[in-house]
Amino acid sequence: MVLGAHGSRQGQHFKYTRSVHPNSTAEFTDPEPFPSGYTYPALLCDRNDKLHLVARAHGIPYKLVYLSREPGQPWGAQRDLIVPYTEGAAFYAIWYHKLNMDRRGRLFLNYWYYGLIGCEEQAAARRAKWPDDKFRALPEGGWEYEEMHPHDPAMLMSDDGGETWRLALTEDFVAGVASQTP
Repeated sequence: MVLGAHGSRQGQHFKYTRSVHPNSTAEFTDPEPFPSGYTYPALLCDRNDKLHLVARAHGIPYKLVYLSREPGQPWGAQRDLIVPYTEGAAFYAIWYHKLNMDRRGRLFLNYWYYGLIGCEEQAAARRAKWPDDKFRALPEGGWEYEEMHPHDPAMLMSDDGGETWRLALTEDFVAGVASQTP
């Protein structure tokens, strides 16, 4: 279970706790802090009790990152999954993501990205691609959405417990279904 609000602001951290007894909510471990500097956590525990964490790293360029933790071990090193393009602008970015695991133990990360502030070239490209979206110029330069809409969702997958990640393909889903048929 993840406890906390928005993450590492003003020394606050997300905390992690788990049930002491499987399939019971009667007793939990003492909450322990996650590594600092992350927001929007997606946490998953696999069948071997390994924790998988995908979160936004705090600070420009607001990357989407992956960390893992083996039972009884500290958190492993951060690995960048996606680093947004930020040339010419100071981006505030939000990631909307869900981390899931299929019956074969493969990890799937569905996400879409929202970059709040961009330069004129980026705003023009977005206007051309999504003409119904509304933008406004900022007094200090750059642009931001007046109305935000999700665009271009993507899905990454890992079939080796989070060691490597790649874009998921149709064949990955077909293989997952085919392996489950009686």
